[in-house]
Amino acid sequence: MQLAILDRIDDLRLGVPRLVDRYADGDPEFAQAVNQWLRQLEDVMASGRMAAVATVATLRGTLVAAEDGTVPEGMTFSGRATPRRIRDAVAADMLRRADDAVVTATSGDAGRFAEAGRLVQQMLPIALRKGLIGTSADSSWSALEADPDLAAVATHVVGLAGRSDALLLLGRALQSA
Repeated sequence: MQLAILDRIDDLRLGVPRLVDRYADGDPEFAQAVNQWLRQLEDVMASGRMAAVATVATLRGTLVAAEDGTVPEGMTFSGRATPRRIRDAVAADMLRRADDAVVTATSGDAGRFAEAGRLVQQMLPIALRKGLIGTSADSSWSALEADPDLAAVATHVVGLAGRSDALLLLGRALQSA
């Protein structure tokens, strides 16, 4: 997985609290908003060739079925189960399940990128003191790989994240420095 895909997934996940607020506020468009969020999540996951996209699509299918009045197995209601209550309850459940599926699918990659980011943050002060950071990320990374003190760490970062994402991590580290 590429860092850009993980970032896009994280951006989508940051929208979940707003969706939950819509549910809590009784927004009649809540289920439609969840359906749209699931579709966006599918698109991002498909662009990253993540197999868990099938899980998200299945959850969206369950929501579509609920919009047609089908109550998923195991879901019970106290009081009268109106079409809207069913649809909104299913949408809330599908939102939770999709988030769980995404966390499970991305946790390994997120850990790898976090470790690579930590290593880049540790390398940066040394690289700056040695004057290894140039005008381009590519030339700077080449200098890191050529430096006898930083070459092993730079190689490890590339092994964790790939060269293009290592360059992105270097750029982010420079911005936060």
